[in-house]
Amino acid sequence: MKRPKVGYHAVYDRDLFDALEYAHGHGFDYIVPDLTVPRFWPESLDASERRRLRRSIDNLGVSIALHAPMGLDLSVIYPDVRRGILKRLRRCLELARDLEALWMTIHPSQPPRFSSGGGEGTYLRDHLGLYREALMEGLVAAASEGVDIHVENDPLTPFIEDVLEEALGRLEGLYLALDVPKAQDPVKGQPEGVLEFYLRHRDRVRELHLHDRRPGGHGHDQLGLGGFELERYLSLFDGVPYYTLEVRPRENAYRSLLWLEDYWRRL
Repeated sequence: MKRPKVGYHAVYDRDLFDALEYAHGHGFDYIVPDLTVPRFWPESLDASERRRLRRSIDNLGVSIALHAPMGLDLSVIYPDVRRGILKRLRRCLELARDLEALWMTIHPSQPPRFSSGGGEGTYLRDHLGLYREALMEGLVAAASEGVDIHVENDPLTPFIEDVLEEALGRLEGLYLALDVPKAQDPVKGQPEGVLEFYLRHRDRVRELHLHDRRPGGHGHDQLGLGGFELERYLSLFDGVPYYTLEVRPRENAYRSLLWLEDYWRRL
C-alpha cells in the first residue's frame, strides 16, 4: 500500500523552524502550525522570515499546512464583526500563499440556539438564511484566495451539512478533514450522521485528524490508548493521503507515528 503522508499539529514548538527540524528528525512529512498561537501569527513573520522558512521547507523536505485560528466564526452575521473576521482569514491565507502551504484547515461554525419553555424555539429557523449566507460567504472567501481549504467536522450539524453540500458542489479547492475522535463525539455532531456525510463525500476527504484518549483522560493523547475507535475509521477511509496527528506534546505525536507504522505493518 502507498503510505499516507503523516504530519503533526504544532502548538507548543518554540517556533516554526524548530517544528520543521523536529519533523525532519523524526520522520514526519509535514507540520500543521495552529495560527491560534501568537508566536505563529502572520504578523510575527516578516517577509525575510517567510523567505527563510521557505528555504528551510525546501532544504529539509518537510512540507507545511496551516490551521486557521480558533474562534474564527464564519457564521457571524454582525456586519462590522464579520468584516474583521474575513480580514483576519485573508491575512492567514496570505501567509499560507507565501509559505506555499499544502492547505489551511478551518472549523465551520454553528449559529446560536435559544431554548424556550416550550422547547427549542424558532430562532434558528426564523433567521437561518442570514447565518447560511454568512457561512457560505466565508467559505467562498477562503476558497477564492488560491489556497486549498480543508473543512473539519468541528462541529458538523445538519445546518453545516446543508451549507457544505452546496459549497462542495460549487467551489474548487474545498476539501474535507475528518477528525476521527470528534466524529465519535455526540457534542460535535450525531456520530452515524457525521460518518454517513463523510462516506458520501469520500472523494473530497483529503485529511484525517488522529488522536486518542487514555481512560479517564482527555483527547489529543497518543494513539493506541483505546479511548477512541480508530482502526475502523482507518479502514473505512483507507487511501486518504494525509494523516495529521493532533497529539500533544510532540513527543507523543512521534510515539503515535510509530503506532501507525506498526498498524500498517500488520495490514
